[in-house]
Amino acid sequence: MVGELLPKFTDGLVGSLLCPFCKSSEETINHIFIKCKWSLRLWSTCLSWWEILACLPEKLNEWMDCWQVLCQAAKSIRVWMVAFHAIYWSIWDIRNEVVFKQGVTVIDRAVEMVIWRVVCVGGMGMLRSLVVHL
Repeated sequence: MVGELLPKFTDGLVGSLLCPFCKSSEETINHIFIKCKWSLRLWSTCLSWWEILACLPEKLNEWMDCWQVLCQAAKSIRVWMVAFHAIYWSIWDIRNEVVFKQGVTVIDRAVEMVIWRVVCVGGMGMLRSLVVHL
């Protein structure tokens, strides 16, 4: 359990151990990326682009395995792989903004970050794949 806690060192002091998004649960890797209500909302929004409803597993590594299975069934495996990484990268970036820069958690901004990252990594062809579903 201790290995799953995410450190928050600001000016040499450890900040709160609570999730910066929901502020009600201890922040662990699994919580911040898949169990937190805020993160679940982001995942659900992005999955809705492909008209997918998913019940996320308890652990991030299990979700990665599930996502790989979904990728194999998808028409565009590359879009799916890039989208997965863009989603958790965006969660991590917003988490760091909140923890270290007193940022705010705005789901629309997170969605924009995901789309931007998919386009930057995958090119305009990936944007067309997303636009069909937006």
